[in-house]
Parts: sequence; C-alpha cells; structure tokens
Amino acid sequence: MSCHPTPKSVEPTDRPFTFRVKRFFSQWVDDRHVCAILHEGIYRECRGPLFFSYNYFSERMGPIIYIGYRFGNYTFDNFSSCDPMKIGLTVGASFTFDPRKTAIAGVLVGLTDDVFCSLVKGEIARWLRPQIAQYTAQEIRQSLGFNRIETDVLALLQGNPDLPQLGINVSKVELQDPLLPTEIEDGFVQAARRRLDIAAVQGWQDPEFARHLAVIIAEKSSGEQYLNAADIFTALRQTRTPAALQPPTIEVINQAPTPPTEPPRPYTSSQSYSGPPPLEPRPEPKPVAKHGSSDNDGGNYISN
Repeated sequence: MSCHPTPKSVEPTDRPFTFRVKRFFSQWVDDRHVCAILHEGIYRECRGPLFFSYNYFSERMGPIIYIGYRFGNYTFDNFSSCDPMKIGLTVGASFTFDPRKTAIAGVLVGLTDDVFCSLVKGEIARWLRPQIAQYTAQEIRQSLGFNRIETDVLALLQGNPDLPQLGINVSKVELQDPLLPTEIEDGFVQAARRRLDIAAVQGWQDPEFARHLAVIIAEKSSGEQYLNAADIFTALRQTRTPAALQPPTIEVINQAPTPPTEPPRPYTSSQSYSGPPPLEPRPEPKPVAKHGSSDNDGGNYISN
C-alpha cells in the first residue's frame, strides 16, 4: 500500500495589500486545508479555509488538515475467482477527509495519511471481494468487466454509512492490473504458446507428423496441466488426410445381393433321400481264355 503525501498549506507569493492587512490580524490557510482549534488542549472545532481567528488566551491552533483529494494505491493478493483460483489486483482510489462532517473529529484529526489509506483499503476489500468472485481468472486477467466492478464498488462505498460517518468520501475506484501467482502466470503463458502451436498443427497436411507434433507439445508442459487433452484431440480431428493418401473407393451399381449358400449336409441312413436315384454299379467283365489254355474250375478246353 502506498499513500500519496498530502500537500501543505502555502501562502501565495503575490500578496496584495488587503491580504497583508488581514493576515496581520488573523490566520490564513488555503482553500484545501482547515485548522483544528484546541480549547484547553481538547479539540473544539475546525476553522478555515482562508482567513480565521481564535482566542489567544483560551485557544490555540492544532494540526492543519488537508481536505482535498487523497490518492492511494492498494495491492490485494487474497481474492478468489469463481474457478476458484487465487488472484490479486492493484487498485487505485481517490477520497477526501473532512473533519467538519463527523462527530468524532477529535479522534481523527491526529491520524496520519497512512491510517486513512488503510481505512479506505479495508472497505474496498470488503466490497470488492464478492464482485471478483463473479468472474473467472481468465476474465480478470483480460480486464473484462472492470468498468462494471468499479461502478458497483463505488456505489456500495458511498451508500454504506461506515466511511461517511468518519468524514471520508470515496470519489473514485480504479482497477489497474490483475496479479496472479508466478506459477499460474507462467502456466497461462505456456498454455497460450501451446495453443498457438496446436493452431499451426491444424493446417498441416501430414496426419502422422501432426499427431507426433501434438504429442511433443503435450509433453513439453511441466507441473500442473493447463493444456486440456481435448485440445489435442480437436487438433488431430481437424487435421485432414490428403487426398493422395486416401484409399480408392469402388462403388458397385445395380448388383443384386448374392444369397448365402449353405454347406451340403452329409447323408445318413436314417434320413430320407429326396435327390436323384443312385447309379447301379457296373458288372465286372468275365475272363476270356486264350487258345491252349484251360479254365480253373473244369479244365474244359475252349476252341474256336
């Protein structure tokens, strides 16, 4: 947290005669300051700006309070997005403090600038936390919805009586830079680079090369996997096979389907045979004896 120092009251260099006469009989502060008046050591009221006077016997001048715009830069590192993911923000704010608008000015006039900045920081964190929880870490990282968040937080700060009853009025809240842990920021950078690599793979003509390259891209990631496996499969599906590598397609037109044939079943004696009658066996030829030979059974001689 850094709080800009408040300027001090400085008298003008070109002082006309009337100014010098009034300044001789009274006190003066510029239009952005008031002076606390103490009565017997206890805060009584604030007087100013410009010319004012006080009782020299019973009163004395206290601290001079700046009532102009104060500026503070705040760093929050404990917010959570709707993912949920730890995320931080750098927020700038401008506010004013007027002790004349609070009943406890005697306690507040002695506070330093850092104390006022810490009071405003606590209220900003109180109303900013539920607003950040409505967005994802990626949306916060891309500064999406910052204008709406600033408007809502400012309306809540001005509508809530906590700060106004202290005399503090917040006039502007500005979300500046999202802050992510180092390892998460590195993961987003690596994921973005891998997505660019996959986008280049999608237009490649060789599916085998695209497949191997996608595997290499996935293996390059270290630590937590920010690259979804669906991205790799999408890249592989969108990588088309060249027409030269596709197998030819043969189309057959007006061809009747071939009925399935059953294998022949073996014939058994218990089944009735409905096919053609079986062929009779041919008779064996009778032996014919040559001249000068006799048959075996009778020994008869056959002659011509």
